[in-house]
Amino acid sequence: MKLQTHRFLHLLLLAIIISVQVDAQVTVGSNLTPLDGALLDLKQNDNINSNSTKGLLNARVYLIGLDKMDPCIKTEDLQAGDKESHIGLLVYNITDSLEVGLCPGLHVWDGTQWIRLPEPCYNPLDPELINSPNCYIVPPNGGVSEEIPVGKPYLVWEQRSDLGTFDDKAKVSVALIWQDKKDLIEKVELSTGDKGGFSKFKVTTKAGSTEGNALVGIHIGPNGNATDPIYWSWHIWVTGFDPEATSYTHDNGEATYIFMDRNLGAVKMDAGAAPSEPYFEDAMGLLYQWGRKDPFTASASFYNDPDIRELYDINNNVLTEQNEFDFSGASGSGIKHVEVVANTVSNLKKSIQNPTTYYYGEYKSSFPPFDWFTSDDTGAGGDNSLWAETGKKSMFDPCPAGWRVPAYSSASKSPWAKFESAGWDPAPNVTKAGTGGGYGIGLMLNAYASTSRTELGFYPYGFERIARQFYKPGSVGSQTGAVAGGLFTYSIEVSNPTGYYWTATPKAGESSAKAEVINYSPFEGPVVSATTASRSMGASVRCVKDQ
Repeated sequence: MKLQTHRFLHLLLLAIIISVQVDAQVTVGSNLTPLDGALLDLKQNDNINSNSTKGLLNARVYLIGLDKMDPCIKTEDLQAGDKESHIGLLVYNITDSLEVGLCPGLHVWDGTQWIRLPEPCYNPLDPELINSPNCYIVPPNGGVSEEIPVGKPYLVWEQRSDLGTFDDKAKVSVALIWQDKKDLIEKVELSTGDKGGFSKFKVTTKAGSTEGNALVGIHIGPNGNATDPIYWSWHIWVTGFDPEATSYTHDNGEATYIFMDRNLGAVKMDAGAAPSEPYFEDAMGLLYQWGRKDPFTASASFYNDPDIRELYDINNNVLTEQNEFDFSGASGSGIKHVEVVANTVSNLKKSIQNPTTYYYGEYKSSFPPFDWFTSDDTGAGGDNSLWAETGKKSMFDPCPAGWRVPAYSSASKSPWAKFESAGWDPAPNVTKAGTGGGYGIGLMLNAYASTSRTELGFYPYGFERIARQFYKPGSVGSQTGAVAGGLFTYSIEVSNPTGYYWTATPKAGESSAKAEVINYSPFEGPVVSATTASRSMGASVRCVKDQ
């Protein structure tokens, strides 16, 4: 009995000691007294500078998602209040999968998700995605595009300080913005699901579809659908054309260029053949403001008053555009026309997020050059690098992979230099294509052996979209009404049809860039001439091989 009493007293004493130790401050690693402010003190001695040879190793766990507590508490075992009561839980995650937003490192639970310390996982998007093309060629009649990576805007926003920031953890969705032929596009979809910047999408053309063009946008925001803002868009060139199969090699006297045989966005072109009408209205292709990656439609006709072409949504509903006879502000469900707001330093973000908006300058009677990028008419505020990064294709270049907008070979030598008119003389070995209206529908740039001038094929008139608001001419000395910038210049172009072709070369310090203009004069004959034009003008692009 006495022995049992002693055992009971020993056990009671031990329990008291343990209880006191649990509730009190504790030192782990030695029997030294813990510091006054520490509940748990890890040390082997009291040397302030080095009081231990070992540290605290956190539990290694495989987390399965940013917003899931597994494996600490399995999702199926979670009780009400568990997430809140575990705020501050610290683990060392060893899951390495940016598809679920996790990479190795210390993570603390904040009540709703795991936060990596000291900073979120580094985004290792392939930096080369910033140079991925803004145009993809997709076959018609049920063709499927390659997987198109979505990561480009994430890198562009990171690089360009004038774009601000966006939530790179927000939801990603993809949608068709427009198609220029009915029943052209069957569907656009994220082929990988929403993986943020690692997402990819595919475009499928409709069975039985013809050739044409479309624009597809990536939306990033809280809703996960087309109501979220657009952060990038891609031109889908629906055609059976293989640019590698037919091209023109040309030496301008300083450099060798390999040209496509057609305008960017053109369809139904017979390489090397003189065009016939009206078959070649689709040879006009698309029009671009200098430095922008997104296209606008060319005129609907070579012969009638230049007019807009219809665009359609995925369900073949017509997307309307303002026209020159009904100017009433920024209306329309398709292409819109908006004057650049005064004191705009950089209009780049707006242009990316509104790829169907044509930005133009206010009316000025002298019609000086204007740059959609800024409201600064002096040209000092423009960005000369948009299409003209030295020696390489720029991030805003509109041509497909392996091709780019042609640049001057030197300060005064255009890619078409050997074809340019001298004074009042007609362009050498250039002929009119077609007969309509006496002006034809463009020019044929033919070979001429004695001057080593090689053939460059058919260049159609594209009927440029104008850079500024203007007024339709009325009777002598009068005007009849305002016309929005970004439209066609009415009867002026019918009486003097022209085609403008951009180069990637800006006119430094001005609101213009270098271009080539073609037309047919009853007095001079065919004209090919180097010129400069407002960067906000809509002109054609003839891509060259990126070499």
